[in-house]
Amino acid sequence: MNLRRIFALIGVFLILLLYGASLVLGIIGSPKALDLLLAALFCTMVIPAMIYGCSILLKNSRRSGNGRDLK
Repeated sequence: MNLRRIFALIGVFLILLLYGASLVLGIIGSPKALDLLLAALFCTMVIPAMIYGCSILLKNSRRSGNGRDLK
């Protein structure tokens, strides 16, 4: 398995876990549940952006490593 596929599987698992956590925390209704719900929703937006950024960095690092020598 290549590295992109592993990152994608980890990202899908984390997003599904966060969606489930958001659903459960939304139903609970305790005072702390709102803070945890907002944190889960924030991570739902941030994790895909981080995975996308990692994939761009991996693609660029492979390109720059082939043709240039670092001094």
